[in-house]
Parts: sequence; structure tokens; C-alpha cells
Amino acid sequence: MKLYLVRHGKTEAFADSDKLRNLLPRGIAQAKGIGALFLNQNELFDQIFCSNANRTKQTFDQINSQFNAVTEVNYSSDLYLCSSTELLRFLSENVKESSTKVLLIGHNDGISDLATFLTGQFVSLKTGSLITLDLQHTKINLADEGCAKIIDQFREGV
Repeated sequence: MKLYLVRHGKTEAFADSDKLRNLLPRGIAQAKGIGALFLNQNELFDQIFCSNANRTKQTFDQINSQFNAVTEVNYSSDLYLCSSTELLRFLSENVKESSTKVLLIGHNDGISDLATFLTGQFVSLKTGSLITLDLQHTKINLADEGCAKIIDQFREGV
């Protein structure tokens, strides 16, 4: 199974609440870069999960503006600022057994910590970053520490 982890694009520093923070022009460009990469690689996802914060939804919208994913997006408050343990539990409960390619758009520290746990090596995703992991298991609920290899990493402009 391939797991595509995206940290939301660069955001404004302040808003009425953290959940309402919006992408800056740089964050929009970062997300569009990921979308262009997906288009060039002809990626098709079985499932897409995204935090329900403004910045993650906007990140997906900008990715999708370049790529036009045909898969329904599952926006969830369970993915907002959660730990790697909570992310793994969410994926274990929501990824279908038939899924071979899953996209997750979320926040740090959880998303970097999840990549670190799955690969067994330190991963720090900056805003607007994508890391693609190849899990040894076909089912996410069998995932354990060090069970994945990094296939690719991408950040627009880097």
C-alpha cells in the first residue's frame, strides 16, 4: 500500500481561531505544485482524507485544481492537530481493505511523527511538503514501526 502524506501549505500566522487560518500565496503555490506532480505521475487515489481546518481544505482544493481527483474527500475533525497515534488509529478504522493508494492531508506534529514511526527514521515535513511511503503491509491496521520505505519527497520550489 502507498500512503501519501501532505502537510498543509504555508499559512497566515493569525486568525480568529487556529482552525480558521488560511493559506498564504506561497501555500497556494506549494499545494498547486503537489497537484501538478500528481498530474504528471498520473496518480489515482482510492481514498482521500483531510483535516477539516481551513488550511488543509484549501490545500486539497489547490492540489485538486491542478490534478482533479475523482475520489471523494473525507473531511474529518478527527484529523485536526492530532498525534501520530491518533492518525494511525483513524487510518486503521477508515482505510478500506481494497485501498492501495491513500492520500492524507494534515498537520504537524502528527503527520511528521506518523512518517517517522512508519519509516523508522526521523522525518520533519515542512509546510507544503509531500512524502510518499510504501508500506510493507497491504492493510494499514497491520502497520508497525519501520514498516514503510520512503519512495519520494517533494516540496515546491525546493
